[in-house]
Amino acid sequence: MPKTEIEDADFPPLEPGDEPVAVTDPTFIGECLGALNEVSAVGPVQTDASRLTRNEVWGLVYRADFVIGGTPFEGLVNRYVGWRRPDGTIGTVLAIGQDLPPLNTK
Repeated sequence: MPKTEIEDADFPPLEPGDEPVAVTDPTFIGECLGALNEVSAVGPVQTDASRLTRNEVWGLVYRADFVIGGTPFEGLVNRYVGWRRPDGTIGTVLAIGQDLPPLNTK
């Protein structure tokens, strides 16, 4: 039996799809933003739209579109995806210059 995309992935999908919006969790979001700010060595990081959802496989997932150094990629999106791993740490994916719809258009 072939695996689905989610079963094959090592991280949540870049797009939230039809995942339900989750009740805000300031502690979790703060941990995710802390991980995102680690990229600031390349330039200041500014977040744009964000969304906190609950995924059946990954649990609570925080996604944020962001710009590094104040210069966005024309027509492309930088997306942060964060989730809590089973060991309690925050899993992080930084997808730079992706052809994705911005979170603020959903």
